[in-house]
Amino acid sequence: MSVPLAASIPREIVIVGPGRVGSAFVRAAVAAGARPHVIGRGGPHTPLQNPHPGVPIIVCTRADDLAGVIAVTAPENRGDLVFVQNGMIGPLLAAHGLAGATQGLVYFAATTRAGPVEAGAPSLFHGPHAAAMVEILAADRIPAEVVPDREAFAREVGTKLAWNAIFGLLGERYGESVGETVARRRAEIDALAAELAPVLARGLATTMPTDALVRRLVAYSTSIPTFLATVKELPWRNGWIAQAARDFALPAPTHDRLLRETGHAAVTDA
Repeated sequence: MSVPLAASIPREIVIVGPGRVGSAFVRAAVAAGARPHVIGRGGPHTPLQNPHPGVPIIVCTRADDLAGVIAVTAPENRGDLVFVQNGMIGPLLAAHGLAGATQGLVYFAATTRAGPVEAGAPSLFHGPHAAAMVEILAADRIPAEVVPDREAFAREVGTKLAWNAIFGLLGERYGESVGETVARRRAEIDALAAELAPVLARGLATTMPTDALVRRLVAYSTSIPTFLATVKELPWRNGWIAQAARDFALPAPTHDRLLRETGHAAVTDA
């Protein structure tokens, strides 16, 4: 029996990059009664061979691949791109005329492409396809919410980036899960949050109160205590933070020290 489509869900959905996150979206699309078109990271020449205006094109590649995906997407379809990458991708999107594109902050994890999804918090979406994304994930019982206000979403971007940067750095430095980091490294979490909050606030043109940021970071880590975080996609996360702190003349000594201790000294010396 077919599943009735919610009003905001199109009958076809394109997913670019069928990794763990992309595969989760494929399963959610099927659960929502939509037909998924899956495009591998390496091609074809366009993410959507037979363009249909209004069809979400969910880009689940690494941030390093975004410029290439945008370049091979027909200009008339670029407004349908949905970006779910972590890190500071806003400047890249703006440079391609996509500042208003749909963005998502994914708060679920899957250990394998076919494995179950573990949600630590509702995933958040902003932009033209935000409502459709929420409905698609809801069909597979993955919580998600629309964040309609642009500045509120910018704060959420900063919060997720802070979590990735802080817990990735501490997890790599000490070889422990995020739950263990919360229990053992609270002083360093507080110090890093105090350093990163003003950098992110400047970079995202929003406000990032440190106390509220720490509460969010700790709460999320506590919800997925066994997750092992490491430093990933350095130019878009910790590398961007290190460079922005220098550009804004904002001190980040704890962040710089931990980057050196984890073998990423080149970022602090750039």
